Amino acid sequence: MRQDAAYFYAQSGGARRVLLLGGVASGLAAELLRYPVERLVVVQPDARAFASVRPHLPAETLAALADPRLALRFEDGRRYANTLTGGEAFDLVLVLAGDPSTAHNNRYYTAEFYAAVRRGMAPGGVLCTAVGGASNYLGREVQGYGASVLRRSAAPSPTWP
Repeated sequence: MRQDAAYFYAQSGGARRVLLLGGVASGLAAELLRYPVERLVVVQPDARAFASVRPHLPAETLAALADPRLALRFEDGRRYANTLTGGEAFDLVLVLAGDPSTAHNNRYYTAEFYAAVRRGMAPGGVLCTAVGGASNYLGREVQGYGASVLRRSAAPSPTWP
């Protein structure tokens, strides 16, 4: 996770305010707090599931949860994005929702979702997400899958600010 945090943080050019949709149990939040972030908002979809996992989290993640820079929100990530108003000014947004292979996860790969997130981003802010693929094969299926996410994230939307 340390390498992932370094990669994500490097994309933003020194993010101060970070939004992380999912991924707190992976240790990513703890690694991001090694950087000079002022605020890290972590949105987890299920408080009960998190409560059952919490006793088993590593000490570094538990320490991160106690860090005053971290704000933990229990809410659906898509719903949280829809509440962004523009005053949040996130420099870096990480969407770790999984591949858009189900209706639930696909909600994080729509023009409407990207427009909602954009409202909460600072000028020059960076959004990072990832989809699965094949490291040694770029056939029609894999190429089309990745290209559809790229096309959707870059597509203009009537609600795009």
